[in-house]
Amino acid sequence: MTENWVPVDFNFADITTSHESKSRVLIVRGDCKQSAMKLAPVSYATKPEYWRIDVLRDASGDIYLPVNEPFEIKLDLAGCVGTKGIEVVGKARRETINI
Repeated sequence: MTENWVPVDFNFADITTSHESKSRVLIVRGDCKQSAMKLAPVSYATKPEYWRIDVLRDASGDIYLPVNEPFEIKLDLAGCVGTKGIEVVGKARRETINI
């Protein structure tokens, strides 16, 4: 089956520090049909003010997933922070986080 990544909305986005590596970690939570999910940083030629990170899920199996359930996904922010911070982008919501 081919993956079909689509934007998904989220309820919460925040940055914490990893205890193990001391690096910044983005945590995103929400509710959606459970499937493979990912936080996908956009690629840039030069560092932007706010680095865009898309919240995506694999919609290829939707016919088998009738119910929304809570999710939590994380991303180590090493190498994907803009000069001012990040912008988390879902289906209908954006959140800018200054760092």
